[in-house]
Amino acid sequence: MPIATRIRQNGLPVYGFGSGRTPEGFRQACTRFIDLDAVTQSETDETAPDPLPVDAELVKLFADAWKASKRDAQGYASLSEMGQRAANRSSFDARSYGFSRLSELIESLPNFVTERREGNGLFVKRVR
Repeated sequence: MPIATRIRQNGLPVYGFGSGRTPEGFRQACTRFIDLDAVTQSETDETAPDPLPVDAELVKLFADAWKASKRDAQGYASLSEMGQRAANRSSFDARSYGFSRLSELIESLPNFVTERREGNGLFVKRVR
């Protein structure tokens, strides 16, 4: 979409909303794209939907975000920082994969382990 691309090139964030039929070009032009089908489905279902399989591209996105994040001596990075770095490079949304929170999505991946620290939140370490 030319207008979304132009707005983003001017340094402004572009938030897109749509459904599964939204063109991929528009999704990629947005800073963040939210799939409303996934949001409305999770709000109307009493039971959580089955999680969608996570593709290798998303795992690579998280791995790159982990590498770029500040890590402690044990190799753990803040989930908050990782989420910000991943959001800067992609318009993924954990709800698109059937998870209500990013922490649930990361905890489901065998490539990462999490550690909850009192008062500091959730920390993530990459395992191979």
